Amino acid sequence: MPARLATFAAAVATAAVIVGVALVWGQPRAPGPAPEAKPVATPDDGSWSAAAAALPLTTDAAIEPPYERDSFGETGGDPDGNGCSQRDDVLARDLVDVVREGCTVTSGTLEDPYGGRTIVLSLDRVDAGDAIRLDHVVGLRAAYDGGAWQWTPERRAAFAVSLENVVAVDGDMALEKRGRGPSRWMPDDDDLRCEYAIRYTWIVTAWELAVPRVDRDILVTTLTGCGR
Repeated sequence: MPARLATFAAAVATAAVIVGVALVWGQPRAPGPAPEAKPVATPDDGSWSAAAAALPLTTDAAIEPPYERDSFGETGGDPDGNGCSQRDDVLARDLVDVVREGCTVTSGTLEDPYGGRTIVLSLDRVDAGDAIRLDHVVGLRAAYDGGAWQWTPERRAAFAVSLENVVAVDGDMALEKRGRGPSRWMPDDDDLRCEYAIRYTWIVTAWELAVPRVDRDILVTTLTGCGR
């Protein structure tokens, strides 16, 4: 397994623990009930392409009511109840050489999972707030169209702040992606694209979401090309 994919697998396992879901090479194990997302095991044979191929598809049926960002509640806050903001929790998880003052991450280094650029975060930088942004891997509009429109407000709010779906990324890359699905946006780098396709597949499976056929096709093609 390439180093980047090994790092990603560890990050996914860590994220799974946060939401009460454990990923292992083999059988799923859950330490307790997880109302937000169902347990998902890494495929026994590593065949993420087969997992992607099994994703349900969205239909042409009208979605009522139409999507509004407010239907997912507010992002940020303290979703895991540890007293620190979501942003600081994600930065502490995704950056290396992290320095904190209390909860606040004051500096650290990000290996951007979208573009591969190394970004040094420092509160002394004028663009500190924009250099690294938090991004939903599976965008809220994509989740809404994929079935979240039928969820309770509480479940949608839980998805919006779920730490396994929120990652720290290059601010410019987050703006470029803008919530697009895999058929409209994927990382250019081969290894990063493989990581992204695995994570996207894992999240929509865990939350029992449907995807457009074009998104499912590109996920299967990508993961097949990765040998995954």
